[in-house]
Amino acid sequence: MIHMLKVRSVLVRFLFLHIIFFSVFLADASAQGSFSSSQLGETSVYAATGITKLYGDIGGYVAEKFALVDINTSLAVGFRYTTPFRIGFSFLTEINNHYQGDDKGTHLNYRQMAFKSRQWGYSGQLEITLLGGSYMKDFNPNNIYMFGGGGYSYAKARFLNPDLIRSSDKVKYKEQSPCIYGGFGYQYRLNDQFSLGAEYRATQFFSDFIDGYHPKFSKRDDMSMDFRVIAAYYFEINLSRRKKWDCHCDY
Repeated sequence: MIHMLKVRSVLVRFLFLHIIFFSVFLADASAQGSFSSSQLGETSVYAATGITKLYGDIGGYVAEKFALVDINTSLAVGFRYTTPFRIGFSFLTEINNHYQGDDKGTHLNYRQMAFKSRQWGYSGQLEITLLGGSYMKDFNPNNIYMFGGGGYSYAKARFLNPDLIRSSDKVKYKEQSPCIYGGFGYQYRLNDQFSLGAEYRATQFFSDFIDGYHPKFSKRDDMSMDFRVIAAYYFEINLSRRKKWDCHCDY
């Protein structure tokens, strides 16, 4: 329980820092008159896929959950708006996050519980560029950024051996839960239209039923970690019909 409270505390602080950074950047940009019809920013749509792991009540301790058998796949699509001063916003739909876990081979081997679940939902995030980026006078194809946000998740779980569920434990096959998350990402701009990158994300759910299972003495909510590869397509929304990025992208 202490470990999970620390993780949640870190995520909350992470999001709070984003708000502070955003306020500073916004004030600086406004003071310099950064907003103009020719500097509306940049928009893109993207798809992300990779591997995900759920840290719930089935499958042993955190160290034991690193077993390859607990890794499964994830898929998401999103829309991103990036301003000329290192701040971005992204809205994404989690299409499919497949989770699984098994007590076999862990200190819970005596229990023999195993599950699979599917999670999907919607979320929004704030992004801050730490290094590089497609900005007006100092274009750099490399972009390292951090992000944080929150959303709402839906989950549907099933047990591979439901006969082993103990009467003292609680089961919930369908669940809805808010969540918060934070992480870091990298992207490389291939040209004006496309980029490739990767993201690492940690998500804290406010429910212990993402895996469908709540043991009698459990006092922590579920958490997941994701590593994804991201492909993005950039397009212009330019009301002034003038070039937004003075980047000379001939590379």
